[in-house]
Amino acid sequence: MKKTRNLCIVLLLLFSIKSSAQKDMLNKLYKKSLKLSEVENYMELNNISPAQCVDSKQVLNNDLDESDNIRYSNRRPSYEIKVFNVFFHVVNENNGNRAVPISENDLIEAVAILNKTFNQFKIFFKYKGHDQINSTWRSVLYIGGNRTFSQLVEYSKSIGKYQNNSFNVYIVSTIRYSQYDSRKIAGLSNKPGINSVIDDEYLLTSTLPHEIGHNFSLEHTYRNWNNSNCNLVAQNDYIDDTLPSMAYENSEIDSDCSTYIGDKDKNKCGIDFTQVPATNFMSSNVLPCRSLENASFTSGQGKRMMLTIQNKWNTIYKKVENSIESLYEPYQGSYVQGIYQDPNNVTGKEMKFQKGFDYQFVDCKKTTFVKKSYSKNDVPKEHPYFTAIKILQVSSSEARKCNIPRPSVYQGGTVISFGNIIDNNYEVKKLDSEEIQNPKLVETLPFGYSIINKELKNGDKYQKTIYKARN
Repeated sequence: MKKTRNLCIVLLLLFSIKSSAQKDMLNKLYKKSLKLSEVENYMELNNISPAQCVDSKQVLNNDLDESDNIRYSNRRPSYEIKVFNVFFHVVNENNGNRAVPISENDLIEAVAILNKTFNQFKIFFKYKGHDQINSTWRSVLYIGGNRTFSQLVEYSKSIGKYQNNSFNVYIVSTIRYSQYDSRKIAGLSNKPGINSVIDDEYLLTSTLPHEIGHNFSLEHTYRNWNNSNCNLVAQNDYIDDTLPSMAYENSEIDSDCSTYIGDKDKNKCGIDFTQVPATNFMSSNVLPCRSLENASFTSGQGKRMMLTIQNKWNTIYKKVENSIESLYEPYQGSYVQGIYQDPNNVTGKEMKFQKGFDYQFVDCKKTTFVKKSYSKNDVPKEHPYFTAIKILQVSSSEARKCNIPRPSVYQGGTVISFGNIIDNNYEVKKLDSEEIQNPKLVETLPFGYSIINKELKNGDKYQKTIYKARN
């Protein structure tokens, strides 16, 4: 009895230490002394166990049936590029406040995480914006009873905030098993579907790709490990290239992030679970194994996601599709006419493109000539004149959206006239802003060769050589 009592005291002490570390982390988030992007690293350094995702089959009645899971393995996906809108709902208290602040920069970072993760499978995401849902009651979710995820989705529809044309990602203050069970849950999602919810502290962790993976019908890598049907245990998550697995805690995984060192007697079917895919996005949430830095999807999981998109296209995914062209457009700021930039800041917002891609701004005609480039972690804030855009994740050869300035952005220039031969004999004529914008400028030039130099108000210069022949 004494040994049992001492063991209980030790366990309570360990739980108290972990709870204290969790509270310290939340306090730092509240005070903005810890960034959301630093949560995974903070949890790892302070030995905080991340919350898990509950299997959606326990929560939502829209799971794939077993025949779908098995049937998918014999089909081949097309791997055509698919672009999907994504919209965020930030759920606050009644007064609009929330303990963990969420900025638009955080949401842009979240979309970048999705693109970095899913682009390899030709799945792209376009940020379509966010809103605020001010409801203290709905900022805390439970698995059953009242305050469920499904009820939150229906509430957002009733107040006109649900986006039928986008993936809807809800960000709440906490998700728990029940009013009486304080165990935290990192996220929930429809499988397959377009709705997911994230506990705010996990927004910029591997939980977000994990939940979107569920949206595309991916199972947990430990899907069937505790099933009484040993045939299903062997099939695991129905994907051939993910190792058979079981649910586990941080303490049950060796430092190599692949070896299970926990209680092997948990397995009732005699299947070897020694090697587990702890660095897979759909595995148990252990750090540092399943972190954004280490986690990945297998090619088989990519195939499953693409097949799900194809199979459920008309019923689920078609309505949230966007064009490839949309990826080449800024999410903030705009072009005033067609492809022309906003020189007078008409929108009142700085131009910004999504991060998460490798951009090249190339010469409109000579597209191998790169004028500016940005990495996945950069946010391009301009579209230079006379350049088109390459997104290397889409195509390393195709450039889109040449940005030609409107005439009104020129402040003047010169015309150099040579005659029939370009040599040291020439005439120079200066032009003011009105003359340089004259649509009939070429008609006023002498016959032969001329060089038109146009100077833009931002200091950029544009040169064009023409030859005007006699009729």
